[in-house]
Amino acid sequence: MAMADEALIATLRARLPLKEVVVFHCDHFEPYALDGAGVPIGAAHVAMLLSRLRAPERVGPPLSAFYGNQAFYHHGGAWHHTHRVMEDESILTELAAHDIDLHVHIHHENWTREGRPETECAALFEELLVKQLAYMRGRSKGLPAGGRWAFVHGCWALQASDPRICNLTEEISLLYKHGCCADFSFPAGRRHCDPLDKHPRWIDPYHSAGVKGYDTAPAARHPAVGFLIWGSRVPFEAASLDLLADGSTAPQAAVLHWLQSAPIIDQTLYIKTHAHSLAPTRWQDTRSTNTPLLCPGAQAAFTELAGVCQEAGVPLQWRTVSEVLDCFLDVG
Repeated sequence: MAMADEALIATLRARLPLKEVVVFHCDHFEPYALDGAGVPIGAAHVAMLLSRLRAPERVGPPLSAFYGNQAFYHHGGAWHHTHRVMEDESILTELAAHDIDLHVHIHHENWTREGRPETECAALFEELLVKQLAYMRGRSKGLPAGGRWAFVHGCWALQASDPRICNLTEEISLLYKHGCCADFSFPAGRRHCDPLDKHPRWIDPYHSAGVKGYDTAPAARHPAVGFLIWGSRVPFEAASLDLLADGSTAPQAAVLHWLQSAPIIDQTLYIKTHAHSLAPTRWQDTRSTNTPLLCPGAQAAFTELAGVCQEAGVPLQWRTVSEVLDCFLDVG
């Protein structure tokens, strides 16, 4: 391993005492493009991605897939299967075969843009959520029945934080009702959606109503009965591996932000990244991809981070989202 940057080592040491550094990745795992661009993504692409993620030379956190399927659409007052349903089932089967940590990602902005009232949008959202949970649980071990799961909002616009995307002012309580315990949408590509509190916070989901209700909701009595809103001072540009893949963010700049600004909980520094690994525009075929977790920029950043932690004498752990949630609940 190459010598780590001295300034980065000093930055980490300035945040001591630390028991460890934990890195986890929330992938907006949607096998389609909202504008229809790029190649159709299928199980073969997912199989290749998972194979490359298991390569011994790969550095970085495991995949936690916030799956956004295209199996259903609503028309004429009823839900229907799309032409993608068979491919979606094959992708979920592939994820199940490798015990991938699975969570939920939903886009519902079309309903808001169509001018539907909030009550109608909320009913549609809950119907879709119930259908998607049942669909995923029936095809993958990664989302166990009755188990905790986390959420990433389409376009980051949780709880009406961007009215062009979402108008659900009781979205968090709906998610919680069906087993969701955490949202990892932030930091957002839409800055105005970010929570005011730049630190992870367990809120009372039953008192979270209102536009950006996560900013005003009281703290939960205990994480076991709360809903986690991920807040952090790490900017979107450093959290997004998409921007590392595109060359918009330099690896060392990202690592500096992680070390300076990631939250510390119980003497553990938590670094959260996100990306869109199945974005069709990143794939040329099933053999060639610039998918963010594997891109040179992300690999350079994770390798640099590992060197910094080693030089500073701080253990580095790569975790799934579910493992991080378990840690938080143990901390209380």
